Amino acid sequence: MSNLRRRCRSYVLASREHKITSEARTACRTACRAEPVTADRRTRRTVAPAACSTVLAMMRAEVLRGLLNSGRDYDVPRLEAVAAQLGLPTADVLVVAGHPVPGSLLPPDRDTRALHTFAHRVTHCNHEQMATLRELLLTLPREGEIPQPRMPADPTGTDPFPAVLGGLMLNRGFDLQSFPFVGLSMSTIKGMLAGRWHRYSQLQAVAGPLCWRTADLATLAGEPLRALDHRTMCHHLGAVLLAAVPATTTQLLHAAHEADRMSRRQDRPTGTPIPHGVYDCPYA
Repeated sequence: MSNLRRRCRSYVLASREHKITSEARTACRTACRAEPVTADRRTRRTVAPAACSTVLAMMRAEVLRGLLNSGRDYDVPRLEAVAAQLGLPTADVLVVAGHPVPGSLLPPDRDTRALHTFAHRVTHCNHEQMATLRELLLTLPREGEIPQPRMPADPTGTDPFPAVLGGLMLNRGFDLQSFPFVGLSMSTIKGMLAGRWHRYSQLQAVAGPLCWRTADLATLAGEPLRALDHRTMCHHLGAVLLAAVPATTTQLLHAAHEADRMSRRQDRPTGTPIPHGVYDCPYA
């Protein structure tokens, strides 16, 4: 069975848990049978039938909406399984579903200036260097004290997305001051967290550092999807920042030094966005 068909079947199984319409499941099966699954000889990657890819995206959106609307009714093992199916961090899925995030999944207490410095230094790295830095971070021992679980935000607001966005940032240890520059002013991000706005272009900007798909954030924010209209940060930056979640202040500064060594960076203002946008990404 091809990777595509396995993934498609996984979504079908996940959809049963989330009460996704039978029409979507049928369409997914039909698309896989009707259109051949081919392989690109140059890249050796499975090429998804267009119809099946569209259906998979629709089903993914329905799963995310189900988490947002009914996730408080799900138990943690079920949410862990959904996180694996979606390829998202368990801590993030818990935030979307309105559950507490255990301390073992949260960053330790650390200097936010060190985090900001680290995030800025990483933006000087190219994709190969980011991959190396991520592997380095994943090998570091967990030395920081495990924090207390973080309770979910109050769900009484009419728009749940600001609480979700804030939770995703906190899962990585970011606040307004430490979040890497993404081409948005601090007041704009503050407005997103306060629920005053969350336009699609703003979601594009924050998706990369969070290692989320723009379409997934747009689904949670209730924003209509459209084509990318400007250069955005690559999700590989977000993968490095995600790997740094357990790191202490000392480990962050060590990783920042390694980023400098690899990139041989020439210093520039911290308000300069990463040059490696989605169109420069070899895997986009």
